[in-house]
Amino acid sequence: MKRFFFLLPAVLISYLSFSQTVENIRVEPDGDNIKISYRIGGSTESQLYNVVLTCSMDGGQRFEPQSVIGDVGQNIRGGKSFYTVIWDVFEDIEEVGNGEFFVRIKLISDASTPFTSPRNQPRQRVVPIETKEASSSFRPGKKTGSTSQTETFHQKLFIAYNGSVYNPYGFSVGTIGNWGLYGSLRLGNYNEYKELFEGSVTAGITKFLIAKEKFRLHGYAGGGKGDFLDEFAMEAGVIGVVMNRLNLSLGFTYITNVNYGDLVFGIGIVF
Repeated sequence: MKRFFFLLPAVLISYLSFSQTVENIRVEPDGDNIKISYRIGGSTESQLYNVVLTCSMDGGQRFEPQSVIGDVGQNIRGGKSFYTVIWDVFEDIEEVGNGEFFVRIKLISDASTPFTSPRNQPRQRVVPIETKEASSSFRPGKKTGSTSQTETFHQKLFIAYNGSVYNPYGFSVGTIGNWGLYGSLRLGNYNEYKELFEGSVTAGITKFLIAKEKFRLHGYAGGGKGDFLDEFAMEAGVIGVVMNRLNLSLGFTYITNVNYGDLVFGIGIVF
């Protein structure tokens, strides 16, 4: 499934001794990835750095992205015009909302000023430096410079058992992200007089509501045909996603013409 997201930049500056700074930070989408570019001001090719990228989403605990490539990690050489880190964001997390990005840079060696050993052999001067850190938070819709900041959501397909009190046999399929779509079919008893099954066919939209640690809550609303698949039906409810995989739903369907309601419930899996 093709994944979409909008740019979620978070400006971050890390300060070092000897006038070395992280400058000109840019965050931009790169296909399904996020590209972070930066410059180490005052650095030279004789210097090596350790670079650590961390982030915090929706005020949660800070973590270090694992699916990253580029100028991050150990022994990053100084002196380049720009440095780039590519983060395959959806390999690590499902969604990106409000957050902060942090970059830590530590100068670990500097060969620009060699010193002489007792045997008159030049050696590289190792210069461990304590790194200071600062960051800037962002919110959806806020702009920093010329770059827009908005929410990022990865569409996920789900399939689930979906039944109700009167129509216990059924299933639903759809997508859940910031916005998504779904469709449901539920069947009940066979009516010999009408020679029809009781049931409903409905479809509608899903909408992300909140996220807490390993739990996300989405709402849904839609309409279709109910009773004997011949009366107008409206429905609404919530979908809880646990550990990005387990799908639990609870809702209510109302059949307008015959004026009765039906409790809807379901369980499924998110792909």
